[in-house]
Amino acid sequence: MYQLNKNQITTANSCGTMEYETIQKNGTKQKNQISRENLRILTILKFVFFIGLTIVVSISCSDKDNKNDTNTNIWDSNVDVYVVGTYSGGDAAIWKNGIQTMFPKVGVGAYNTNTAKSVFVLGNDVYVAGGNEYVGPSVLWKNGVPTTLSTDATVGSVYVAGNDVYVTGSRTTANNTVPILWKNGTETILAASGSASSVYVAGNDVYVVGEDDGYWGGNAVLWKNGIPTNLPGEVGMARSIFVARNDIFIVGTAEDDNGVNEAALWKNGILSILPGKMGDAKSVYVVGNDVYVVGQTYDENGYYRATLWKNGVLSLLPFTDANEKWSSANSIYVIGNDVYVAGHTNQESTLWKNGVPIILENSGGPANSVFVVSH
Repeated sequence: MYQLNKNQITTANSCGTMEYETIQKNGTKQKNQISRENLRILTILKFVFFIGLTIVVSISCSDKDNKNDTNTNIWDSNVDVYVVGTYSGGDAAIWKNGIQTMFPKVGVGAYNTNTAKSVFVLGNDVYVAGGNEYVGPSVLWKNGVPTTLSTDATVGSVYVAGNDVYVTGSRTTANNTVPILWKNGTETILAASGSASSVYVAGNDVYVVGEDDGYWGGNAVLWKNGIPTNLPGEVGMARSIFVARNDIFIVGTAEDDNGVNEAALWKNGILSILPGKMGDAKSVYVVGNDVYVVGQTYDENGYYRATLWKNGVLSLLPFTDANEKWSSANSIYVIGNDVYVAGHTNQESTLWKNGVPIILENSGGPANSVFVVSH
């Protein structure tokens, strides 16, 4: 391809051609001719190429900047965002505003996978419940300092009311699983069999939800101050509870009319099956008249997808990468106009803020719980 500059053009003649010199590899000069029309075309092509390259570079930089801005804008200087979950090495971890801290591993054995299941923040104190994911021990970390709750139980969630710290959990033996509630470290077995998933305290009332059979096949159950009530629906599990004013919201799974387990919402004991295919509702949060539920449903390709229901309307949460196929949402927190969801995409710890996802640093397992506090 020709590359000319004005110093190369030596002569022009009346026939509409220009002569120019090029230097050969042996150092000799060679005279060449090019028509004015061809020179004009080459000049135009060079200009068009330069403009096109500028646009491509500009778009590329803009996309990169937008991606970085998206990630940066998830962290708001007016709030602190706490997320807990599992690090890829099988360690419990907490992220504060995206910065990860790992907890020392507890337990021994071949299946010593640690996880942080639930986080609660009150004042300057950060409470995290976790431990060995399968067989115990179960641990409560307060500001990073561990207290062992049990050597042979697993935990569900933590809730702090005033000076009282409540943690739910389950203990599995060779023949059974039993639901447990710890209050300030003192253990209470709630039933002869079952599991306890979540705890919520409203006034003087302590609410715990779970299921009444130690193995899959039981019914969703609510314990209020230790007294059990089976929730409507066959073969289900209650996973999360939220009390707003005088209304009690519980989410989990229950069989629909076709005998298929689906995402379920109970409001004051009345069951509603949420939209979606083979769903599982894992966390609920209520603000005013709006009820937010997160979990997972199957998409049209047969993959589990992180799902948000707002007032019963289903939305699939997006991926960070077009090649990702499956995801799940495990926890939700709403503050002001912002909705935070913790979960995972393809085994990467993920936080969505208002539907925009970010992969948390050094992740490699699920993000199980999110808690947000304003400054």
